[in-house]
Amino acid sequence: MPSIEDPSASPDVSRPGRPASGLEFYVAQKLEEVEEAWELVYDAYRRDDLIDVNPHRVHTTTQAVGPNTAVILGCLGPLAVGTISAYTDGPDGLPLDSVYLTEISALRKSGRRLMEVGLFADRREHINRAADGLFALMRFAYFFGFPMECDDAVIGVHPRHAPFYMRLLGFERIGPVRSYPTVKDHAVVLLRLRLKESLQAVPLPKGLAYFSEMSVSGKAFEQRFRFDKAQLADSRIGRFLAERKSVPASVA
Repeated sequence: MPSIEDPSASPDVSRPGRPASGLEFYVAQKLEEVEEAWELVYDAYRRDDLIDVNPHRVHTTTQAVGPNTAVILGCLGPLAVGTISAYTDGPDGLPLDSVYLTEISALRKSGRRLMEVGLFADRREHINRAADGLFALMRFAYFFGFPMECDDAVIGVHPRHAPFYMRLLGFERIGPVRSYPTVKDHAVVLLRLRLKESLQAVPLPKGLAYFSEMSVSGKAFEQRFRFDKAQLADSRIGRFLAERKSVPASVA
């Protein structure tokens, strides 16, 4: 939920073959790439005072650490500039269950398979450039939902950012504004995108039209990092999660 997700920013999607951000985008395949991505999240969230300092300098959520996650990076040469993660529903649920359990449970009960998209970060503070990067990252996250056989993508954003996603990508609001303890009780609103029906809209929202012209093959996700427990054990991510588990739930 960094502040660069500004609804007034208008990403340039007029030339879909040439991303305006100038970045190269790919799915993380190694532990080091995931740690680099989530260090970027840590720095962006700290910049916006959404989380507290931790000695591991990474930030993630327990539900994102598993084989059904894709971590996407936008890089300028060797430098990671932006990232987003997509993670499907599982035994531990989704992070947004902590504030929207009723709404998300209703989708599950109706037979919908869910994916949450989050952990967005961009090291650039120029709003328009960051918005362009977000759009390209969201494209990868969107197409990850299809090989994972998801029906819906859900996101939690600040209420003032919701029009950006609703106008350009066709998200719909399905929950009231609430306080989100995970990000120091900042305001959040729940949005949903019906993946399988989204490309049938007439006319297509501008962002989905861009996605349809620049589709991402399911093969792009086949070699994604699968969060092997042995690899994680002595990693920064593993130590971060172990420390969080040791903190009482009332203060975590």
